[in-house]
Amino acid sequence: MEVAPLKGADGDTSGLIYLVHDVTAFREMEGELRRANEERQSAYEELQTINEEMQSSNEELETTNEELQSANEELQTTNEELQSTNEELETTNEELQSTNEELETTNEELQSTNEELETMNEELQSSNEELETMNDELRHRTLELDDVNTFLETILTTIGMAVLVIDRRQQVRVWNGQAKEMWGLTPQEAEGQHVLSLDIGLPLERLRSQLRGVLSGDTDREQVVLEATNRRGRSFRCRVTMLSFGAGSLDGADGSRDGAGSKDGAGSKDGAVSPDGAGGVIMMMEAGGD
Repeated sequence: MEVAPLKGADGDTSGLIYLVHDVTAFREMEGELRRANEERQSAYEELQTINEEMQSSNEELETTNEELQSANEELQTTNEELQSTNEELETTNEELQSTNEELETTNEELQSTNEELETMNEELQSSNEELETMNDELRHRTLELDDVNTFLETILTTIGMAVLVIDRRQQVRVWNGQAKEMWGLTPQEAEGQHVLSLDIGLPLERLRSQLRGVLSGDTDREQVVLEATNRRGRSFRCRVTMLSFGAGSLDGADGSRDGAGSKDGAGSKDGAVSPDGAGGVIMMMEAGGD
């Protein structure tokens, strides 16, 4: 409703004019407009809130995207490292396989060598048993030989003559105590020497032909009387008797002495004796004679 003054011609207010308008529709529209404005304001605020949330979500997505990109780069790096490690493992596997094959080959060779060693061990054990048997026999024969040597030494000592035993090489094998007493040489000095090279007071060179005759088997016995000088410088006539004994009696009995030759090389000079001759010579010397 509107109130307006009513004025006359002279400009004085003569009354009031009341204007009544129907504003129901206007009020409704105004209320609707107010509600719409409120709804718009609420929607704007919601949109602003949504925009802020979307901006925050966008920032989070960007952060997540950066993290994913960084993680992807790390995964690529890790993949490359794993690929490199895989290649190294393949190479190592090939090397290990090659080493395994070499070890198998070595194992087979060692097994073969072990079998050969076992065979050799069995052969050596068998040889050792044979050697022990031979050693026992040798020990037994050595004891027997010691007994024979003792018996022979007793005989040669009690016989009262200087006795020499000479082998096929004309080396002295036995030099008894009477020979030491007569000529002054000990058994250690005489044994192993060529008999014709001995430095004693007897002209042994004059016995060369007789000695070779007995050794060659031309005769079984030779006897010679020579002028001699004993170890005290006394001259006397010496009867030398040479007797042969069986072939092979001294061969191999002492291989080291048979094969060594005389100490002064005289053995090669007169050692060539027929294999059909005597095994050696027993030379006996005594004072006296015609």
